[in-house]
Formats: sequence, C-alpha cells, structure tokens
Amino acid sequence: MKKYLLPFVALLLSFGAQAASYSDGKEFVSLKKTVQDAPPVLEFFSFYCPSCYQYDEVMKVADSVKKKLPSGVTLTQYHASFMGPLGEDLTHAWSVAKLLQVEDKVKPLMFEAVQKNRSVNTVDDIRAVFEKAGVNASDFDAAWNSFAVKSLTAKQNAMAQAVELSGVPAMFVKGQYQVNPKGLNTQDVSAFVTHFAETVDYLLTTR
Repeated sequence: MKKYLLPFVALLLSFGAQAASYSDGKEFVSLKKTVQDAPPVLEFFSFYCPSCYQYDEVMKVADSVKKKLPSGVTLTQYHASFMGPLGEDLTHAWSVAKLLQVEDKVKPLMFEAVQKNRSVNTVDDIRAVFEKAGVNASDFDAAWNSFAVKSLTAKQNAMAQAVELSGVPAMFVKGQYQVNPKGLNTQDVSAFVTHFAETVDYLLTTR
C-alpha cells in the first residue's frame, strides 16, 4: 500500500508546487523603484474606466483580494485623475467618500451615474450622487472644502506619480510590485479572480 501511496503523494506535492509558481514578468512585474510610503495593497481605479467597473462591480476582484489579506492588512483604493473631463474632481470626490466612510455606498452609484446614465458633468452632479447615497448636502460641502480632503486628494495624485501609473485598473503590492492581469489564468472569470487574489497574497506574504 505504501509503495503506491508515496508516488501519489509526491505527484500531488509536485502539482501543488507548480500551481503555486509565480514569476516576475508573468503574474506580476517589479516596479523600477520601491515606493516606500505606498500602502501594502493599493488599487487604482477610475469612475470613467469600464474595466474598473467590471473588476469591482461585476467580477468582484477587490472583494476576492480582501478575503485573502492577512489580519490587519487592508486594501487601499485610490482614484486616478487622468481619465475623463472630471477626473480630478472625481478623485476629490473619492477623498470625500473616504473621509465620510461611505465608499461602499458611493462607488456603485457613481459608476452608474458616470458610465451608464452619463449624468455627472459638474460638481453639483457629483453632490447629487452623494445625496442619493444618503449623504447630507451640507456634510458633502463641508468635507469637499476641508483640508483633510484636499490633503488626501494630493496624496492620491502623488502616489499615482510615484508608482508611475499608466492605466487602470491597477493593483500594487508593498510599493514594489504590480499585478499583471495578462499573465493570470484566463480560463474563466472565477479562475482569473482567484488567481488574481492568490498573486496578491503571494507578493504580500512571500516576496
């Protein structure tokens, strides 16, 4: 019995090692230089980006990544200012959402307003989305004009420059690596999302 069992166990271990194989240039790429003050796990997105909508609202990539994160580690999401006519304002709006801790309420509504309804053309339109999410207009205005929000917006823009952000969605780990979606398992959506989260976990805990 042992004679047959041992080769089988060896085969399983060999398969597991292959499945857990990751390489620079395939599943991830190393940044040119380490960004020392980057959050452990950082995702950049834009409300103007159709792929970002698919990642977050349809495929639930961010949710899958969050489930794999070690205790005490969170996923930080920043908005990219370089897309669309209100890109900078929407980054500022995302700072407001973070300050008021209503990101989960605002995000799907803002995606819908920007991409589906195309109803966001001014700051007043942005405010209307926040009101729909349950935020009082006066609270929105106070946050919008606050020093904390201005600082967070500047921080998002500075971090985008630091990691040399060129497109979204983009996920970075430890300020050293960027997940490369083109190198992940694309057999189906479930496999892709799982491989994405596992790659983040590998970069965070093993590299």
